[in-house]
Amino acid sequence: MLTLHIACSSTSDIAFSIMWGSILALYWNALPHSLLSILYKVFHAAALTLCMALPLQLLLLAADMAGTMHWSELRPILPDVLATHAGSVLLSQFICVFLTSLSSLLPLGPWSRRSFSSALLLALTTFKATAGHAASDGTFSLREIAQWLHLVSIASWAGGILLAAWFILPHLDRESSMPLTFLRRLSFQCTLFLALVFLSGASNTWLVTEGQLAPLSSSTWGTLLIVKIAFVLFALRIGFQNRRDIQGELTTSTQAVVIKRIRLEALVMLVILCASGWLSNLSPT
Repeated sequence: MLTLHIACSSTSDIAFSIMWGSILALYWNALPHSLLSILYKVFHAAALTLCMALPLQLLLLAADMAGTMHWSELRPILPDVLATHAGSVLLSQFICVFLTSLSSLLPLGPWSRRSFSSALLLALTTFKATAGHAASDGTFSLREIAQWLHLVSIASWAGGILLAAWFILPHLDRESSMPLTFLRRLSFQCTLFLALVFLSGASNTWLVTEGQLAPLSSSTWGTLLIVKIAFVLFALRIGFQNRRDIQGELTTSTQAVVIKRIRLEALVMLVILCASGWLSNLSPT
């Protein structure tokens, strides 16, 4: 059961990050017009992935409460599950991503579509921040605010890298100046949100452990958190090397190295997001 929880949570976190990376890329004004349609397709594909993952998480929540995976026994208790805080939060997230998916069918202009998608993504993030460990201190608590900042920062950082490695860089003309402009915008975004990742992550850890950091290494949650931080530092090192290389004019060989590093960083991001999904299903104590 835990494996299914981790798989659903990790898939949701990856899709959520790609949504943030896509929406921020639409505000950069550093990409050719031909790529904008790809960004919207990626954004809505990630939303559809969330539309499938969230109901599975709800069913797993019901299975935890019922102690069985049989649909005949889960169906009668679904209304009770939806009445819980965790169930209502999952339902609220689903409504946000479902409306986001439908927005692709609406006759909206570029500015209206981007604004509507951004508003729904912010609403989704707010509901997502009220789930899990952060909800234990009540609504609009300091822990939920720290969690909201952490979700936005790590999704913007990871989503930017994943989007660049998988969807944007393969479509850019390496012979033009566009890749350098894009790489500099990406580097600025990652540097900004990485600072927020450390600030919000440190605040989250302090609030979750109530300042008792010594026992971290003796629990599964703490050990996994340390592993996650190690991968974050590794990604930071890769990003620092790239930021240094793109300050001047890029040669063809240097640009190829930078792109390879971004692809490596994308793999590291997947590990970090999977670790986050695992952490959300473990007790900090």
